[in-house]
Amino acid sequence: MDSKKSKILTILSLVLVLTVGLFFATVSGEVIIGSPCDTLWDDGIFEDNFTDGSFDSIWIISQSGGASVSEVDGRLLYNVPSGNYGVVNGIATICCPISGDFDVQVDFSLQNFPEFDVEPPEGLQCGARWHGIFILTKDGRHVGHISRFRNSDPENPVAHNAYAATLTRHEYPEGYTFVATTDISGKLRVKRTDDLLELSYWRGDDWVILLSGSTLTDDVYISLVSGYEGVRACGPPPSGHSAIFDNFTLRLPDTDGDALLDVWETRGFDYDLDGVIDLDLPSMGANWQHKDIFIEVDYMEHNRPINSSIDNVTKAFANAPVDNPDGTQGITLHVFIDEEVPYQYETNIWDGFDAIKRNHFGSPKERGSDNWPAIRGAKWFTFRYCLFINKQRGTNSSGIAEISGNDFIVSLGAWPSWVWGRIGGRQDAQAGTFMHELGHTLGLRHGGCDDINYKPNYLSVMSYSRQFSRWIHDRPLDYSRKELPPLDEDHLNESAGIGAGAEDWTVYFVDTNGDGINDHYRVVRGNEPIDWNNNGSIDTDDVSAEINSIDRNHNHRYDIPREGDGRRQRLRGYDDWANLVYNFRMTPSFAPGVHLNVAEPDLSWEEVIWFREAPRVSIITDKLRYSPGDIMTIILNITNPTGDSIFQWYWGVPQYRIWLPVTTSSYIPAGYNDTVVLNFTIPDWGSRPFGNVFYVQLLDATGEVLDADAACWAYSPSGEAMPEEKVDIAKEIKKTIEMIE
Repeated sequence: MDSKKSKILTILSLVLVLTVGLFFATVSGEVIIGSPCDTLWDDGIFEDNFTDGSFDSIWIISQSGGASVSEVDGRLLYNVPSGNYGVVNGIATICCPISGDFDVQVDFSLQNFPEFDVEPPEGLQCGARWHGIFILTKDGRHVGHISRFRNSDPENPVAHNAYAATLTRHEYPEGYTFVATTDISGKLRVKRTDDLLELSYWRGDDWVILLSGSTLTDDVYISLVSGYEGVRACGPPPSGHSAIFDNFTLRLPDTDGDALLDVWETRGFDYDLDGVIDLDLPSMGANWQHKDIFIEVDYMEHNRPINSSIDNVTKAFANAPVDNPDGTQGITLHVFIDEEVPYQYETNIWDGFDAIKRNHFGSPKERGSDNWPAIRGAKWFTFRYCLFINKQRGTNSSGIAEISGNDFIVSLGAWPSWVWGRIGGRQDAQAGTFMHELGHTLGLRHGGCDDINYKPNYLSVMSYSRQFSRWIHDRPLDYSRKELPPLDEDHLNESAGIGAGAEDWTVYFVDTNGDGINDHYRVVRGNEPIDWNNNGSIDTDDVSAEINSIDRNHNHRYDIPREGDGRRQRLRGYDDWANLVYNFRMTPSFAPGVHLNVAEPDLSWEEVIWFREAPRVSIITDKLRYSPGDIMTIILNITNPTGDSIFQWYWGVPQYRIWLPVTTSSYIPAGYNDTVVLNFTIPDWGSRPFGNVFYVQLLDATGEVLDADAACWAYSPSGEAMPEEKVDIAKEIKKTIEMIE
């Protein structure tokens, strides 16, 4: 083939190599937060509609032969002038080398894209025009391109007006694929998956792959190019053309949706674009098909996280009901407990935190590396940072965190040691607070989707009622797993409860004094009816009650101010795990030293301890029916956190009008909280079945009933039971009561 026929691609590649070399020199070396590539790395997507009249900093513009590239009227306009021989190009190139898979799409339109109007001498073509996407490596090797194309080759008339595509570096026309077209507008696409490159154009309502095949997997540069080649031997130079690109989109895949790009999780993160991996996430356990969260933890003296605390949170994330592309569920939490930082009794929030992070973010080994600036940049984009401190200045708050951000604090060091025994232990408190504050950085608030705290239908460690095991013993260390039905405080259905399962427990607040002020809380099963208005019965009609706020000293509410009349709200459930925000790079707080969207300082130990549980008594049996010889199990729970009280238990057989006391004067001291399990064998009480009621109540010193409960069950004799006339039921029950006592 005549060598002149191969010049088009050769010269074009050389021009792009010069362009690549120019902008690579501007971005290699030390890169800090705020580099042009941050726009792409924020979420793996760069979109440009060219509407602001000036180029985004991610673009590098180069021109030859008088060609121009400009943003005009919301479009990227290329003017390629006439009167030139050789290659004339306008080039707009993404300045970031792209590693791994990518998908780039762009709209185009041709304003003036003329044919070549000269008759080529024998064996010679007189040039070509192109307007499309070109992919090259740093050193100029051709990976592939697709363009709207025209040429004057008499041996290939299809190429006179066509879409053209080629892979790797081929001489024209070998290696090219053409499809004739008259489109003056359309869409072009280049997609790489592993080593497969697909070059497509839009036809009708779908993409048509013009050419696909294996190609180089090197880092590449993506350019939007419009130009022509003029051949002097053909006579006068070709006329110019003008064409447009618009709606440019470049996507880097994040297959598992954890805000860590696939290329970071498979190859590592080359932050400074020098071809060397700065942060080896794969060696740290990253998996591009399974969600990962990375956290660095530093701590002050006496405040090192308890390993089991972090392990329990890690297990909670591993058991999360979150689907992954690898077919499993869960999130892998990578917590790196790093180093001890200088002790401070109190730390300023956030100035003191920023000073510590500035000096201690990254491991000592990483900070000592000559490559630390790039390592720091890569970690800043991928790691959250947690600091375990002694105390926040001016408060005994347990912690504080950014909402959807990358910074959070656990501040339990100054809490009195006697507090731990009342809230489930120090290990559990650390785990609950760490998971609570981490949840804020994952976009969760105290009500899940809002700041309404203590919602009974929100079963999450994000609620203050579940941050510690203070109110629910051994409460699950978990975010909410489903959105429970809403609760309207003006229209509460007591029979419906919260609509959760028997394994769930919830907390709600009650007014035990009748003064309109909530002063205690109650704990109930998630599937039980709930006495919202605390009137001692389950009402059939809707009731009104404020169930998620408590008043301290009659003047301080812990939930947000009320809407409307200042008392009642609609409380919405929320599915935490399904709504986590993994990407912290899209918030203003991502920048160093910036903390714009911060949750309020969380519970102090004084607030946790102050909450009082309402006196409560309950009784249940393990079955509803018993025959002679069956073993009955009775579970009796008494909670009496306030003043001394009296416990009473009566056994009734309504059809025989029998009511017998089991105990009427059992003294229950303040602070008592215990569950008693009793077992006894059902005697033979004759051949006639009858119903039984266990009624229990708790009385204060004046005889007022503080709480009561009942359990109903039936005596269901077998066919061999004694005849009824030989049995004195009352006498037999008294014998049984003596055994229970």
